[in-house]
Amino acid sequence: MQSGRGNILVVEDEEAIAGTIVYALETEGYTPIWKATGREALQAMRDRRVDLVVLDVGLPDMSGL
Repeated sequence: MQSGRGNILVVEDEEAIAGTIVYALETEGYTPIWKATGREALQAMRDRRVDLVVLDVGLPDMSGL
């Protein structure tokens, strides 16, 4: 699904938290892209244009800082 409002990358390893954020973004017309690790997020940013990143700083594979 493509949205005119933009692609937002959500990097969050807690599925319940990510689900809430993704739902809220979809409700507002954005296209959320959820990834659970930093490595997955970096690859997603290589694969497509991302307008905004919502980043958990405590990721399992690397620091979000």
